[in-house]
Amino acid sequence: ATVRLQAAAKRHENSNPKRERVQMNTYRRINVGCGRRPTNGWENVDNSPSLKLARFPAIVAVLRGLGLLKQAQIENIAYNREHPIQFCDARRRIPFADKSSSAVYASHMVEHLDRDEAGLFFREVRRVLIPGGTLRLALPNLRYHLERYLQTGDADQFIKETRLGRTLPKGVFSRLKVAFLGEREHHVWMYDEKSSVKALESHGFVNVRSLPPGQTGIADPGSLDLNERVPESLFVEGTNP
Repeated sequence: ATVRLQAAAKRHENSNPKRERVQMNTYRRINVGCGRRPTNGWENVDNSPSLKLARFPAIVAVLRGLGLLKQAQIENIAYNREHPIQFCDARRRIPFADKSSSAVYASHMVEHLDRDEAGLFFREVRRVLIPGGTLRLALPNLRYHLERYLQTGDADQFIKETRLGRTLPKGVFSRLKVAFLGEREHHVWMYDEKSSVKALESHGFVNVRSLPPGQTGIADPGSLDLNERVPESLFVEGTNP
């Protein structure tokens, strides 16, 4: 009987949620594609060229003079000079060691990747996550936009809100801008709840589930925004096995 009690106590200790949170807190948490919404207490990374340009004021001045920078890009450059956001192309490499992170979050980022690029990103996420670590995605919900379209019948508004349309560059400067900065504003592949779950499962994540706003399986999300861009967003999480 004593042995059974000791074993039960050991199991209770090992499954204690508070203990699990302490263990998870020894690992980093990464916000990928944070833009101008970094999360306090997390590592914040983004692939905006503004992060690199922020280090070179002279180049920024030239680009501004040529009209190659929009006002939003100028503001991003100024913002990135003041905030500790690290440059990262997460399709190629997330700049952290294997199995060093308990959680990865990406908000309204994956829809800018094609299917192959998304696969590369998911592979990198699994590399940096510990076993049992969580990937959380916030994505624009295609079903939400389709239902709005069916209500309004406004196809132009649908294309605008889903960012599935694009304006072709006109003139030398516009083409140079696309060549230098890339096309970053339109969406490449969109998801609903079912297809987002399928995408994570197909890349090896387990216990994949769609969650309502405000809920997460991340042990300690800290100040992470769990309601980002509601009601447009869907939220899906998967566990690294």
